[in-house]
Amino acid sequence: MIGNDASTIPSTIINYLSAIRGRTGNFPLRLRVGGNSMDSSVYVPELATPMLQNATTAANANNQPVNYGPMLWKVMKKVADDVGGAKYLIEIEASEQFFPLLEGLSLLDPNNPNVPEFRTVADRLANTSAGNLLNLKNLGGPTVCCVWNLDVLLQGGYLAAFHGILKYIS
Repeated sequence: MIGNDASTIPSTIINYLSAIRGRTGNFPLRLRVGGNSMDSSVYVPELATPMLQNATTAANANNQPVNYGPMLWKVMKKVADDVGGAKYLIEIEASEQFFPLLEGLSLLDPNNPNVPEFRTVADRLANTSAGNLLNLKNLGGPTVCCVWNLDVLLQGGYLAAFHGILKYIS
C-alpha cells in the first residue's frame, strides 16, 4: 500500500493522507503501524530493500508477519514530511531507532496483557542507546483486543503502577 522504499510511495496515498492531515489543524496526522502481526514480525537491520519482506512463518487472516528493516523508518519519515506532519504509534520491537518520529509506543501483547510484562518491557526502555525513553512519556498501552477485559488489567494495578510514564491508554 505504501511502496517498497521512499521513492515508490504512491502519490494517491500521499494525497489521501494529506487531505486528512489538512483537517487536523496544527496537529500532526497520527498513524498506527502494525497490529496482530507485529507480535511475530522481526526487525532485520540488514534488510535494506524492500521495506517489508514476507516472513517464512505460517500466516493467517489475523497474522501476516513480515521482516522489516531500516527502510521502514525512511518511508515513515518521507510520508510525514510529504503530508506536512505525521506521528506514528508502533509496537515496541521497532521503536528505539526511530523514537523522535513516534507519537507513542504500544508495549503490551494485546492478546494477553499483564502488569509484570509491561514492567519488564518498560524497564528495558530506561537504559537504551537513545537514553532513558521513559522520560519522554511517549508510552501507550494496552491496545484493547481479543479475549481480555480492560477492567481486569486496571484492577490489577496497571494504571497505578505506570501512570507516571504513560501518554496513552488505548
